[in-house]
Amino acid sequence: MSKKIGAESKSIGQLLGRWERRPVILPQFQRPYSWDKSKVLAFWNDIAGFRSVYDSNPTTASYYLGAIVVVDSEDKLLLLDGQQRLATATIMLAAIRDVARGLGTAQGTDLARDTQRELIEKSEDPITFSLTLGELDEEHFRKRIKADPPEVHNAKLRSHAAMDAARQILAESILASLQGIGADAQIKRLKLLKDTLTKGTTLIEILVPSEDDAVQIFETLNDRGLRLSVPDLVLNLLMKREGDKEKRSRIRNQWNEVVRGMGKRDPAKFLRHYWVSHYGDVKNQSLFSEIRSKLESDGISSLDFAEHCSDECEIYVGLLDNSLACEPEAKANLDGLIRYLDVQNCLPLLLAGYRCLSKVDFTKLTHMILCSYVRHSLVCNKNPLEFETILYRAAREARSEAKMGKTSARILASVRDLLKELRVENDEVKKSAEKLELARGEAQWLIAQIANSLQSRTKEIAMANCNLEHILPIKPAPEWGDTSDFTHLTWSLGNLTILSEKLNSGAQNKKFKTKRDAYYSKSEVKMTQALTSVERWTSAEILERASKLASEMVKIWPALQ
Repeated sequence: MSKKIGAESKSIGQLLGRWERRPVILPQFQRPYSWDKSKVLAFWNDIAGFRSVYDSNPTTASYYLGAIVVVDSEDKLLLLDGQQRLATATIMLAAIRDVARGLGTAQGTDLARDTQRELIEKSEDPITFSLTLGELDEEHFRKRIKADPPEVHNAKLRSHAAMDAARQILAESILASLQGIGADAQIKRLKLLKDTLTKGTTLIEILVPSEDDAVQIFETLNDRGLRLSVPDLVLNLLMKREGDKEKRSRIRNQWNEVVRGMGKRDPAKFLRHYWVSHYGDVKNQSLFSEIRSKLESDGISSLDFAEHCSDECEIYVGLLDNSLACEPEAKANLDGLIRYLDVQNCLPLLLAGYRCLSKVDFTKLTHMILCSYVRHSLVCNKNPLEFETILYRAAREARSEAKMGKTSARILASVRDLLKELRVENDEVKKSAEKLELARGEAQWLIAQIANSLQSRTKEIAMANCNLEHILPIKPAPEWGDTSDFTHLTWSLGNLTILSEKLNSGAQNKKFKTKRDAYYSKSEVKMTQALTSVERWTSAEILERASKLASEMVKIWPALQ
């Protein structure tokens, strides 16, 4: 950077107000809005806490909110750092506007109008706004925050939900500050809050010469401790490496597709799983450092990398949503792995498998992963790092063999050989299953699978109809008597079955014999019908039933051969 960098102190009002004719605009590579509840509340507490200090001495009192970095130009201020603070300040101004108007008084209406015209809008004809966020956030920010009155716009991304949450937190906090005071005092307090925010808070505005310096400044900020997410850093890197303006625009568009595709999910998780799927786990340095080193050493262009990430993100989201074009058995297995068991570390292998295998072999892969996870991790509770390491190796192996031109069958065989390292023998699975205690999602899925295995093919139970029934209830009725010696078995395998919603609602916490005779006897689920031959329900019956179900489990999820 050959040109001089300058700095000056400015209030939020000086930046957003009409006396600064230029709007504040975010550059292409800026990250979305991301402040969570704790940061928004901290912002509110800072302003609310400083309110009395500012009220006592409004001409000299000043509260420092940190530095922002902007590119200075004739028609706009390009904001490189400071989005979260300025966006949250705008959200707070919108909350003051809406609360003021909601008071239903002429003074409130005037305050709402003035706040909108003087601080949120930059000009009226045509309407332009003081702050414009990035491409993915601006429409939601404009409709839900800057528009007066706010418009309906559903949150589609995590950043949208974060804005909505910030708006609600600040509006509720402002309303709470008005409790117990009269109408005139409420207007006075709202004006004081507005002035405290816009006149009493100070930012140091660091001015850099041109947009060409933007990426370097952005990276420097992160190096000095202003923490950015891995996707932010990677996008910054891609933009920095590409000098062609048209290609930079395409990179930004491809990256936007990743963010849009992930919706309210964290793009950083996809990026890590994408990388692991191709190159194995990241151990010796950060993911960003790994990506930067690989792009340079292999000569991968920024645009190629962005396009490939976008393509694979579409598959990744399809795995998460179970919307990929695959066989019904694969869909059922994916539903178990992702929705109910939440086996996130299988995603890199599934991503590789969907890319490298035929549909038939991909179905086999989902079953192999499911069998390995149920036996190794869910039932026997073995080292989860061991499971993750093998799956990550298998993902990389699948990609490597696909690049070598090997067939789908050969790739699947190599993956199977690796997954065999997780093999657990039937006796160990049965022994562990007898004492198995489950979380709700695990329990619902596992019991449903066992129940279906015991059913005839014509009477299979849909997961949507699988209402989990605790034979010994979580809160037993007094008729159960003293159950203290086996209440620890409430979530154990042997104490769980399936009932229809109607029967489940009726059975509730009634004593065992009542549930058995009035409800279990009416069930079409064979697993539940079998309970009608049991005379009583104690720890002995629970453990005996767990042993029987364990024998069924090793048939459903056999060890890999």
